[in-house]
Amino acid sequence: MTVAGWLLLAAAAVLLVDIALQVVYAISYHNRIDRIAALTRAAPDEVTGERLGNMVTTLIPGALALLLVIWLAACVPPLLRGRNVARIFALIPVGLTLLCCAGQGAVASIIPLLIFGGLTDPMIGAPPIDPDFPTDPDYPGDPDYRGDPDYPDYAESDFYGQLYSESDPVWDTVTLLSPVLVLIATALAAGAAVLLLLPSANRYFSARRHLPTYWPGYGYPPPVGYPPVGYLPPGYPPGFTPAPPYGGVGSSPAPAFGDPTATTDSGTSEDPPSSDRTERADGPAVDPPPPSAG
Repeated sequence: MTVAGWLLLAAAAVLLVDIALQVVYAISYHNRIDRIAALTRAAPDEVTGERLGNMVTTLIPGALALLLVIWLAACVPPLLRGRNVARIFALIPVGLTLLCCAGQGAVASIIPLLIFGGLTDPMIGAPPIDPDFPTDPDYPGDPDYRGDPDYPDYAESDFYGQLYSESDPVWDTVTLLSPVLVLIATALAAGAAVLLLLPSANRYFSARRHLPTYWPGYGYPPPVGYPPVGYLPPGYPPGFTPAPPYGGVGSSPAPAFGDPTATTDSGTSEDPPSSDRTERADGPAVDPPPPSAG
């Protein structure tokens, strides 16, 4: 499961790069708002609304992406140690990410229908889909409300016109790279999810452990695969099996009892005849001392 862990780390790193790009673009867009507002003498409400929109569209997706990065990175260490709980927690954000991508694809598939179906934007005074649709006098798109300061016309505002028409290389770069980075991170996370769901992953995270066996007490049957109690398999002598030789296999023979100098090769020393034994009145008979040399 090392490969799955590295894939999750790579996905987190790619998302972190995308967050950095979004922050750079938000700072650049904020500076552009200030510059164009000073050139066009825009209304304070327009500038405040655009700044607020820039902040909201950066903080909310960035915070969610940062939470996803922390989640994936935190799952990697226990995942490499074989924790099944870490595998489950790693699959949750991956599944949610794939679900969000599927939802975005479903919404994007409706865009051609909206474009070629005759829908128009009533905010700029275009006619609605149904020509017989009644005109609401309180609707901001009504032509009678053009020029009303309570309902600003975005199409005729110098501030919005210059803000949206001006080319920004930072925006072009972010627009090009951000979707690619999101697709790469999604592909890496999907690959990690596939590896975590393979049957071999089940053997890694949920290894079957043998139950401990114990030798039964007297009168109970033995475990499976062991000979019955009191009976040995064919080829063994009856009774208990013989103990290993003294000193183990290949060791020198053990000394005989009695004389320490005697060995089993030369034979044990014989006791002296009973006539040479001296009787003592205050104790048992003892052997005479050996004759002196010479």
